[in-house]
Amino acid sequence: MKFFDKNEKIFDSITDKFKNNENINSCNFETIYIEHMENVVNTPEICNLNPDLLTSFNGVYQTLIKYFSKNNNSKKILKYCEHYLTKIDTTNYTAYTKTYVIMADAIKNDSPKKSREYLNLSLSYAKDTFPEFKEGYEETIYKKLQELDELDAGSL
Repeated sequence: MKFFDKNEKIFDSITDKFKNNENINSCNFETIYIEHMENVVNTPEICNLNPDLLTSFNGVYQTLIKYFSKNNNSKKILKYCEHYLTKIDTTNYTAYTKTYVIMADAIKNDSPKKSREYLNLSLSYAKDTFPEFKEGYEETIYKKLQELDELDAGSL
């Protein structure tokens, strides 16, 4: 399999617009880019490559997570966070901390109990982050746990 063949697909949607005499302004580049990145991380041939090569996909996962967070798509946020968690170096406590907070935020309204679980996981990783970040992470997580407590109290 040629790895770079995948990169050509990103341009297919764009060139099809020109072939069909569509105005370039009708081309949603952001959507095309996100679809391309989803194809890259969801292609079994790529996902089964040497794990060392997959570390280069960190930016792809982070971009997908940020994009779907911006567009409030909790299902895809969780999907790509779960994928990303399997690719993170086991000693990268900061990445685990941030990812679990993102997952908790994504579902806090739909599933406060699961959100609390993610925040507690995040808190357990935050304890092992760099000392200069630890306090800030813990403070943020405790605030989010308090917000969940307030939501629970408000729903009683």
